[in-house]
Amino acid sequence: MKEYEGTHDKPTGRFAIVASRFNQDVVDRLVQGAQEGFKSNGVIEDSIDLIWVPGSFEIPLVAQRLASSGKYAAVVCLGAVIRGDTDHYDFIASEAADYRRAGDLRYPHLRDRRAGLGSGRRQRRQ
Repeated sequence: MKEYEGTHDKPTGRFAIVASRFNQDVVDRLVQGAQEGFKSNGVIEDSIDLIWVPGSFEIPLVAQRLASSGKYAAVVCLGAVIRGDTDHYDFIASEAADYRRAGDLRYPHLRDRRAGLGSGRRQRRQ
């Protein structure tokens, strides 16, 4: 049986975070967590680019372009899609979760690919 074990070596290279402005109160916390994660693993702030897009729908396209640039060791995608009273949620969540467009298989030069897409139901106020 083959065994693989990760290391705690400091990551090298440049990193990108692609984040949605829609539902920004949720996404801001996701971005903060990603930045803290980079920092706790020895990545300096100057090697991280934060790219804001209008909504989660745009995340895969921008991530794909960043990945294909060859400039980044990793591209982190963060967004939040919240179900409301229409079918809009289904269309956006489906497109935003299409990791193939975000470079899942097409960009093997990326050492790491991760995406975080939060989804949930809207809470109604009484």
